[in-house]
Amino acid sequence: MNAMTANAGIWAIYWCFFNRADAWLLIKVEMVSVDATSDIGPTKINYRVTPAGISIPSVTFTAPGITETRANVSGDIYFTYNQSDLPYGASTIRLSYLGCNRDLTVSKVGVGKGPAIEIVIATIPVDPGWVHLPISHQLTEVYAKITYTGAPVLAGSYTLYVGASHVMLEAASTVTINWAYEKHRYHDNDGTHNDQAMTLYTEGPTLPPTTDFRKFYDTTDSKFFKPGNGLEGIAQLETVKLDDILPLNLANEDVDQDLE
Repeated sequence: MNAMTANAGIWAIYWCFFNRADAWLLIKVEMVSVDATSDIGPTKINYRVTPAGISIPSVTFTAPGITETRANVSGDIYFTYNQSDLPYGASTIRLSYLGCNRDLTVSKVGVGKGPAIEIVIATIPVDPGWVHLPISHQLTEVYAKITYTGAPVLAGSYTLYVGASHVMLEAASTVTINWAYEKHRYHDNDGTHNDQAMTLYTEGPTLPPTTDFRKFYDTTDSKFFKPGNGLEGIAQLETVKLDDILPLNLANEDVDQDLE
């Protein structure tokens, strides 16, 4: 057990007195762990009530998106909530009983990575041959990191939340990008995820400005991933029309951006 885990255990232990008919009892509640090892199921907050065999008459669990009250709890118990309900910033997960509050702090912090830049080479037919036109292909990834303070998090928990992905295509100023078909996917050590088409951004001003030779594409996702598992976003330019001409070939179509 490392120092951080040990301290989390120490600070997660509290005592409350419970007046039974026959005696005053000293009740201890320990926040045992956070279990976010399912990428689609709810997150479990695990507690332990001691002494063994003693029931607390009523406890109330409060977390973003949920409030739950149970009667006569004892031993090892858990409550669940959905990490998708977390707002950005710090939130409190609270277990209330016998006039005591046992708090766990969870933070959701936005992160932007990029842009990663690759140069796509488009081979354009011209009479009597062809020319190679470079296109700057840039990818920025936006996601969130979720951290817990007050209890250890189980290994393999899904605490990275994506997010949004942004692509900028930029050709020479003398070239018009008529349209493009751009795709995006995530990849980590467990495989490929959320392969989908990106959408041309038309909702407002961009920086740098959208022009004939510069276009922006976006996609949004709502998925959790494990940290430390080689997560990256990949944008792929499948086809593009330049000056009303379809290229004979595209080379170096992918641009990759790591998320950690």
